[in-house]
Amino acid sequence: MKKCSIFIVFILFFINFSNGQDTLKAYVFNKQTKAPISYAYISTYKETGFWIFKHKSQIYMNENPFDIVTTNDDGFFILPLNNTSLKYIKIIAIGYEDKYVNINELSDTLYLEKNESDKEVIIYAKKPVIYFYPTKKTKINIKLNFRGNLSYSYPEYQDGWNITAEPSGLITNNNNKKYKYLFWEGEYKNKSLLNKFTDGFIIQGKKTSEFLDSTLTVIGLNYQERNDFIVYWLPRMKDNKYNFIHFMINSECNKIAEFDINPKPDTEIRVYMIFSKISEYKKINKQKLERSIRTGFIMTEWGGISLNSQFKIIE
Repeated sequence: MKKCSIFIVFILFFINFSNGQDTLKAYVFNKQTKAPISYAYISTYKETGFWIFKHKSQIYMNENPFDIVTTNDDGFFILPLNNTSLKYIKIIAIGYEDKYVNINELSDTLYLEKNESDKEVIIYAKKPVIYFYPTKKTKINIKLNFRGNLSYSYPEYQDGWNITAEPSGLITNNNNKKYKYLFWEGEYKNKSLLNKFTDGFIIQGKKTSEFLDSTLTVIGLNYQERNDFIVYWLPRMKDNKYNFIHFMINSECNKIAEFDINPKPDTEIRVYMIFSKISEYKKINKQKLERSIRTGFIMTEWGGISLNSQFKIIE
């Protein structure tokens, strides 16, 4: 019986150890205040000092072996460890110093130093997607000039996208694969461009869906684009007490990314939603939005940026 008990304990230990290697779990806290840090970004890396997704080895959205996750409101994260050759995790949070941790030295609690300097911080342009509606079946070349570091793209961005688009919005690439839209995502170093606002909207979390649907209609997105936008962003916003929301529209989006599209669309509608959860209502000037008219060859794009409360409202 004693040998059997020892064997069972060994099996349980082995199972727990294996699970520990499959996922990495920890809490992220402010080192000074010991408060949890929500919306910190965590990813795995081979070495310190560079982003794994900058390597020449291609990483696809649906086949990505290197995951990026965010902490929840309690500062907790669970990071899948899909590649056992990876050695480090990197933690990034707005307003804090970046932190590298050796996976073998990972503790249950990780502390970040507050960044009190005025140096640039990193934010993420999340899920910008691009739709095309030509008046007839058209071959299109798209060049992206992102003022940051591109992390993901789908289909893969290889010094541009070369596609064929149809009036229905269906996209086909050179490998004859079909897509609803083009996807890209990346990190953007920002000093002050996106953290001081004189206008925007303060919306209750439970009213966010209705607000987004009506506002995106005014901006010019069609029902499918609005649905894709809301399905992606609403789960991140609906349970917040309030959301601060500001929209970058059309040419204003060039501060983050520009496109060279050939042939050039007749109508371009671009919108990046900048938002942050806030705990109490704040007074702010209502942002004025102009409706875009969809005509001819149409290109639309939407994306978003979470500021994690690191912003100022200027009354």
